[in-house]
Amino acid sequence: MARAPADRLKQCAAASGAAGGAARILPLIDLTSLNDGDDAAAIDRLCERATTYGVAAVCIYPRFVAQARAKLGTSPIQLATVANFPDGGDDIAATTAEIEAALAAGADEIDLV
Repeated sequence: MARAPADRLKQCAAASGAAGGAARILPLIDLTSLNDGDDAAAIDRLCERATTYGVAAVCIYPRFVAQARAKLGTSPIQLATVANFPDGGDDIAATTAEIEAALAAGADEIDLV
C-alpha cells in the first residue's frame, strides 16, 4: 500500500533528522483525492490525515464537500474542490451551478477547469 504524501514527507524528515523542515513544509501542502473510486470512507481518512499532519487544505470532488466540511469541523484546514473537472466543458450555467453548490456546502476554494 502506498503511503500518503504527508506520511512520506514525515518519514523522510525523521530519517534525515530534519523534523523541523517537515514541520515547515506540511502546512503548505494540499492533500488531494480525485480518484474515481473515492467513497465516504476514503474522504474521512483523507480528512483525518489532514488533521493529523496539519496540512493547508484538502481537495476533493464536489459531491464530498459537505461530508468533508463536517469532518474538518472548525479546523483551520481549507476545503478545496474542483468544478468543470476534468473535461473543462463549455456549459457555463452548469459550471456556475456546480460552483454555487460547492460554496454552499462549505468549500473555501474552487479549482476551475
